[in-house]
Amino acid sequence: MSTILFLSREGVRNTLLRIWPQPTNVDKSYTAISVAQCANLAALPFFFGLPTTLVAITLYAYFASEATGNQPHFYLALFSYATAAVAELLSEPMHNRAMGEVRTDVRVRAEGLGIIIKTITTYLILLYDSNSRHPSELALMAFALGQLAYSATVFWVYKSQFPELSLWPTSLPKQQRTFKLNRQSLWSHSVVEFFDPDALHLSLSMTSQSIVKHFLTEGDKFLVSYWSPLQNQGGYAIAVNYGSLIARIVFQPIEEMCRVYFSRVLSGTTSEKGSTTATAETSDNLAALDQASGAVASLLSVQIAFSMLVVAFGPPYLPIALQLLLPAQYTSTSAPSVLSAWIWYIPVLALNGGLEAFYSSVATPQDMRTQSRWMLAFSIIYTLSATALYNLGFGDTSLVYANIVNLTARIWYTATFIVVYFGKRMKYHQFSFASVVPGWKFSGMVVLSVLAISRNEARQHLAEEVQQLGRRALFSTRVLTHVALGGGLGIVLELVLLVSYNYLGMASEVVVEPIDEAQLAGDNGQIYLFQWLAALEKSLREAAVDQLKSTQSSVEETLLKVVCGNDSYPLPGRGLRNLAARCFIIQYTRGDSRTLFDTLRALLKTAGDLKIDKNPLRIAAFWTIGELMATFGSQVRPETLALLKLQFNSSLQFMSHLAEIATYLRENLQVL
Repeated sequence: MSTILFLSREGVRNTLLRIWPQPTNVDKSYTAISVAQCANLAALPFFFGLPTTLVAITLYAYFASEATGNQPHFYLALFSYATAAVAELLSEPMHNRAMGEVRTDVRVRAEGLGIIIKTITTYLILLYDSNSRHPSELALMAFALGQLAYSATVFWVYKSQFPELSLWPTSLPKQQRTFKLNRQSLWSHSVVEFFDPDALHLSLSMTSQSIVKHFLTEGDKFLVSYWSPLQNQGGYAIAVNYGSLIARIVFQPIEEMCRVYFSRVLSGTTSEKGSTTATAETSDNLAALDQASGAVASLLSVQIAFSMLVVAFGPPYLPIALQLLLPAQYTSTSAPSVLSAWIWYIPVLALNGGLEAFYSSVATPQDMRTQSRWMLAFSIIYTLSATALYNLGFGDTSLVYANIVNLTARIWYTATFIVVYFGKRMKYHQFSFASVVPGWKFSGMVVLSVLAISRNEARQHLAEEVQQLGRRALFSTRVLTHVALGGGLGIVLELVLLVSYNYLGMASEVVVEPIDEAQLAGDNGQIYLFQWLAALEKSLREAAVDQLKSTQSSVEETLLKVVCGNDSYPLPGRGLRNLAARCFIIQYTRGDSRTLFDTLRALLKTAGDLKIDKNPLRIAAFWTIGELMATFGSQVRPETLALLKLQFNSSLQFMSHLAEIATYLRENLQVL
């Protein structure tokens, strides 16, 4: 059932998150599709699901083993699961409407009540079955009917919230058909009548890619059923279920929230045709890009810190936790070794989820096709890694380690894409290696904690005690002391992490230090100015927006003195003008850009002033103008740009007249 739902709706869901119109969108050119077009697109998963369901249940019934097919009511249960899948797909128009309008309370009510009804239905049928003459006869039907009850409940709750919403695509009024095709074949005419062709193309690209993703996600289940004996399959299943609890409870909600967040924040940076490169970088877009780059950097930084805690505390305390998690009959299977491998799998799982959430929020159809080709390569890498590791004697853990290799490759791909994405749209952004690595204080404390835990474990011989006593070791004084040590160190690390991210409000406010002009007069004035500009750049990146705006006028005045010259300031060389230009860009990206025109006029005045005999000043002014126009040129109004051109042309004309006079005098002097 998970295969049917994933292949039928995942691509459409991701597309609608990106393009659902927002009431705050004033510029209609950035609204990719109307609400009516979105509603029609949201109805497609049901039509995708019908053939997918038919193919899935046919293949499952055909390839099911004899033991599986001989279960009581097997085919009736299979039909019930198929009906539940189709019923759940009928809820997609209403689910996507709720997510598009950010009404998460509706989704929580629908899915929460559905889970409750599913649990009650399954429990009551199993209870009845246990007291019947033929126990376990209805076990398979209990879970199938529970799933059917879940789908029916979700549909009922959604329908009660959106009673007017049609479950079928409806023909759009002509004024809403915003996309026209030159050569309208029967197919293209039908598409324009119901859908936005670009959005439909994007959803189909994402749907086709979901096939490869689903293989990479579920491939281990196929391989373990082929390689492992039945006993180890049970151990692998329980280990994966325990490990995936973290993914379902923690990572999946974060990934879904990231999809919604990045789709909303970066909706204005994607053009009408889905191209993320054709949109003019307005001040709003630059602010959105800066916000998104900071969010990605913060998300990865927190996830890396969390991963460090998992890797530090997981290996020494997993043997103790296994005494609680695993039933006795599973301790002799592959479950303990698989759970040990999952400790290293969790960090890459966390990083990959956030990065791919960003990718799916901004990728164009061309990007999706490129990623699909890479996904095929990653599938080959996964299969080869799993086969090689299994042949080397890793057993079922080879599947987990192969997944680590696969996700590492996907992390590399999406991280590279994000760096290029921000690099093409922003001169300077917050997403970098330095911005995602936790600070040295936290990293140092993690290393000290690992050393303390390892030393205590070796000194107390806890591994041998846990192995000998089994579950009785949970009541051992030495084991409890060891657990208390880990808990205390964990609390300390959490406090260090919270303080370093200023979640407790204990970090000091970023201070934008004013320049000390007295130090510019000495021999080391240029060195002092360089250091001050470097510190200013760092402060402008880290300061809150309100604080940055409060100091903006004084900072701009100082930067203009650096570039345009002042009696007490040293001449701006390459290093100084680069730093000054970067500070201007950060100031106008994160702060108020209304004074950008005044700054450009001041710079043009210096660049075109022939009375200035100091070439470094004019070079610095020209350089800063070029950097500012490269970043903000598309947002300068035409009338403002005309004034700037007029001022610049007047300077060039005057310079041209002087050049003609100089040429005339030189030629006449040569004749004489």
